[in-house]
Amino acid sequence: MVNKFGGKDIQDLIYSREMSELVEEIAEIEHNQWMRWSKELAEKELLTNARLKRWKKLWKPYNELTEEQKDQDRAEGIYLVPAFNKFYEIMEKEAKK
Repeated sequence: MVNKFGGKDIQDLIYSREMSELVEEIAEIEHNQWMRWSKELAEKELLTNARLKRWKKLWKPYNELTEEQKDQDRAEGIYLVPAFNKFYEIMEKEAKK
């Protein structure tokens, strides 16, 4: 995964309050999406007991996760930002037609 944005390390760009709030919002969305996917997979596929046990510990609201667990969702969410930016640019372009 690319960890640069505009030539800067993404982690260095998320320290403003506004950016931190946005990262938290994206991370929560990422976590909820993962929970839906992993629960569906667990119902349909045969998972190892170790994986299922590990996942079940994470099947809870984002605000109940440890900071370490939240960091994983934050990291995944941050990498979605360039796609969101591109989506916004396309929407602006389409709106001007």
